[in-house]
Amino acid sequence: MAGGSPAVDTALKVEAVYVCLVHVWIMTSDALPFKLYNIKVVISNLIRKQLAAIILILLTSACVPKEENELIEQAACRFLLPEELLEGARSSILEGFNSSRPVENELIPSGNSNLGVFVRLKKENEERGCFTFYRGVDAPEPWLSAASRNAAFTDSRYPPLSPDETGITLEIAVIGELVRMSDPDDFIPGFHTVLIRLDGRQAILQAPLAVQRNLDGEAFLTMLSAKAGLSPRAWRNPAAELYRAPTIWTEAPLYYQ
Repeated sequence: MAGGSPAVDTALKVEAVYVCLVHVWIMTSDALPFKLYNIKVVISNLIRKQLAAIILILLTSACVPKEENELIEQAACRFLLPEELLEGARSSILEGFNSSRPVENELIPSGNSNLGVFVRLKKENEERGCFTFYRGVDAPEPWLSAASRNAAFTDSRYPPLSPDETGITLEIAVIGELVRMSDPDDFIPGFHTVLIRLDGRQAILQAPLAVQRNLDGEAFLTMLSAKAGLSPRAWRNPAAELYRAPTIWTEAPLYYQ
């Protein structure tokens, strides 16, 4: 992986433990008593303390098979996303309010990394703006700042965000490398962001939506197909290309109370 910060690299490695534990759970259980993304939530609630996270990092090499080393580098977890990234995204939007001229769409030359970022603004649980850099993010900070301003002020689907608006939630994420899925079941809702390509159309659906809307795998792929302008069951088409990417994400109010 190119150019990730130490804090992000640590988070990426810890999430590999999720993958290992899910694999173990599947191999030792005849039936899952609850959905895979709920396993992720339960585990994350158990290991939010930094000390526990450090212990898990030390166990990672023993848990994860050698052939999954690349997954260790690309995987991600929500609860260890550095707070500094969220603060930087928030500050970039607040600075936009003080700009003497309209904020223009900001693009950054693509780097060599397979990482991506996205920012989503929500108001009363409905989207209020969104912007994604799918890949080429060598370090998350500047790309998240740019994506935050673009989501707040240049998303053509919505009017520019106003400082008078209340109840705005800021959601940010770092996305790992997009990897071709072997079949439609080859992802974990709430853990993977998924991209679909079919008949010249494509769309990407971010991992947090599965948790926030309580979506199972089929419902998530159905929403993804609709977002791409395809039929709801397009993801079942053998010609459909599906890609998954492990995702770090977190959210917080845009304004301090």
